[in-house]
Amino acid sequence: MRAAALRATGNAADGKPLWAAQSDADPFVRQAAAESLAGRGLKDPEQLWDATKSPSERLALALLVRRLLGAAGEPLIPKMLRDEEAPVRFLAIQWIGEEGLVK
Repeated sequence: MRAAALRATGNAADGKPLWAAQSDADPFVRQAAAESLAGRGLKDPEQLWDATKSPSERLALALLVRRLLGAAGEPLIPKMLRDEEAPVRFLAIQWIGEEGLVK
């Protein structure tokens, strides 16, 4: 029920409930929120990164950036590598390895 409500929130002007849902214990709620966020698009991922409030929000944003923006999202990788949370750093390393990024 909550997941369906979050999917419907995708077109609402305020995305705060969607970002907050990234910390929910229910994986279906997190997935529904991520799908709604993906439907909104990502206009400025670095600004969104700076505005995130929790590790789960940063991880969700990193996953969305990679999925939606691909190579255009690569400027976010240095911030991901400096993150305090291991899952976020791991995702950055995985992204680098899978795409064969070298700089």
